[in-house]
Amino acid sequence: GLGGGSSMDASKAAWLLYECPDADVSVINPMDNYGLRQKARLIAIPTTSGTGSEATWATVLTDTELQMKLSLGSPELLPDLAIVDSTLVMGLPPRITADTGMDVLTHAVEAYTNTLHNDFSDGLALKAAELAFKYLPRAYADGSDAEAREHMHNAATIAGIAFGNSMLGLAHAMGHSMGAVLHVPHGRSVGLFLPYVVEYTANGGDSHYGEIAHFLRLPAEDEEEGTASLVEAIRDLSKGIDFATSIRQLGVERAAFDEALPKLVSNALADNQLFFNQRYADADELERLFQYAYEGRSIDF
Repeated sequence: GLGGGSSMDASKAAWLLYECPDADVSVINPMDNYGLRQKARLIAIPTTSGTGSEATWATVLTDTELQMKLSLGSPELLPDLAIVDSTLVMGLPPRITADTGMDVLTHAVEAYTNTLHNDFSDGLALKAAELAFKYLPRAYADGSDAEAREHMHNAATIAGIAFGNSMLGLAHAMGHSMGAVLHVPHGRSVGLFLPYVVEYTANGGDSHYGEIAHFLRLPAEDEEEGTASLVEAIRDLSKGIDFATSIRQLGVERAAFDEALPKLVSNALADNQLFFNQRYADADELERLFQYAYEGRSIDF
C-alpha cells in the first residue's frame, strides 16, 4: 500500500479480497479468522504524515450509497512491514500538511483519553502530541524543513501505534460522519472537531486532558486549567496553520448544513468510535455539538 491513509486502507481491503474473494469488506470483523498471508504479504509505505494506517489493523472504507464511513478492522490486516521514509513527504503541499498533521494530533489526544487507553498506548500518544505541536507549524511553513518533516512523519506512525493499541473517540465519530456527508478531507474533519470534543468530554468529569497539558508544559495546576490550556493550544495551532476552526469556515452554507444535519447525527451515532469516548453523546447532544462546531462556539454543556 503506497500513498496516504485512503490508499493504505484500500490496499488492506484489496488484500483481504485477493486472499478471500468471498469476504464482505463492509463487515470486516476482528473476531473472524480470515487466514491471510497464504498468497501475499502487505507492505505499507505512507506518503502523507497523518493516518498512521501503516501501523494499525484498522481500515476505514466509504460506502458512497449510504454516505457513511465504515470503521473496520482485523488484527490480520496489520501490515507486515511499514516503510516510514520522510523523504516521501518533502513535496507535500501546505494544505495537506496541515490536514494530515491535525489528524496526527487528534489521534494522539484521543488515544490518550479513550476508555481503552493503557500503559502501552499512553506514552506513545503523549510523544506524538508533543511532536505535532512542535513540528507541525514548521512543516507547514517550510515544506523543505527536513527535520520537521521527519519528526511529523514519525509522529504519525507513533500515534498510529498508540490508537492501534487503544481506540479513538468522539472527534473521529463526528469527523467520519462529516467526511462522508459533506465530503471534507479526513484530517480536516477530525482536527476541526477536536477542541469541541475536548471541551464536551471534560464537562462530563475526569478526562485526562490536564495530564496531556502538563506533559506539554502548558498551564495545568488542575484538570480544569489543563483542559482550558489544551483547548487554547489546539486553537492557536489551528490558526497558525490556517486550519478551519468552524464548519462555516469550510465554506459550508447554512442551508446545506441544516439539510445534512440529521444524516451527520445518525452517522456519528452509528460510528463505533463514539462508544470509546470518556463521555457518551446521544442524538440530541450530537446535534448540539455539530451546531456549535458550525458556529464556532465553545461548548458549554
